[in-house]
Amino acid sequence: MRGHHPAANQAAPPESAYLSEGLKVSVESPLHRAARRFFRNRPATISLIVLATMALAALAAPLIQRYPPDMIDLDNISAPPTWEHWLGTDMLGRDVWSRVIHGGRVSLSLGLVAALATATIGTFFGLLAGFLRGIVDTLIMRLVDVLMTIPGILVLLILVMYLGPGLGKLLIILPAMGWMGTCRMMRGQVLSVREVDYVLAARCLGFPTWRIIVRQILPNAFAPILVGITMSVGSIILSEAGLSFLGLGVQPPTPSWGNMLQAATVLHVLQEMLWLWLPPGILIVVTVLCVNFLGDGLRDAIDPRMVL
Repeated sequence: MRGHHPAANQAAPPESAYLSEGLKVSVESPLHRAARRFFRNRPATISLIVLATMALAALAAPLIQRYPPDMIDLDNISAPPTWEHWLGTDMLGRDVWSRVIHGGRVSLSLGLVAALATATIGTFFGLLAGFLRGIVDTLIMRLVDVLMTIPGILVLLILVMYLGPGLGKLLIILPAMGWMGTCRMMRGQVLSVREVDYVLAARCLGFPTWRIIVRQILPNAFAPILVGITMSVGSIILSEAGLSFLGLGVQPPTPSWGNMLQAATVLHVLQEMLWLWLPPGILIVVTVLCVNFLGDGLRDAIDPRMVL
């Protein structure tokens, strides 16, 4: 009888155990992996918390305001910060704290809605140019080239003066002048995706063009656009602030961070009444910085070339 090693009595684990263990490691949804990467980025995580706090404060503005933003207090005109008026009052006696949080509703909502509209227009034309090619691609890209050679601030000023200032007009003007970069980006993504095997297979099977674009191309080319949306929010808020600073943006009595900065055009206010323009100015800077950090975090999280 042959020798029998005691270790032979121990049953070897089945291959399915190794397979299941391997599946436990490898099976991770793209969303979960992107979230894990994102929250490892500390500046992006902090920026998300700060932006969420600002958004909640703007939404809850009627609940946390000290006074209505348009209420005039003739006994406290241009008053510095006190316990009654946390950030002081402006030259009409209106509470600056209330106007800042209500102005956040206007500036943040304008930045988000205009950024989404910009991305929608640019994505639509970029998809058409990249997928259809030919004369459609040529016409769209030549239009983009022409519009990108014109100074944007000059066109914005002309359009605002022609159409008139106001929040509704800005929601039309800013996306109309900002979609070109998104269009170029989406076109480049589509050109790289349209030649992959699964798209070629869908075309050979006779699927309609709209289905190929919506089901195969758009989901695989949209990641950079998502990052672009976050980046454009900051630039749109800055554009609104600049136009409102010039008196061509959101019009009083509706408060926005931009038109609150308009008080700084007066020299003695700039030097002696810091509470009138410093809070909205700081909030604009913090918002733009946080949006940029958030965009960097999203880019790193959804980039498949990043190390796990």
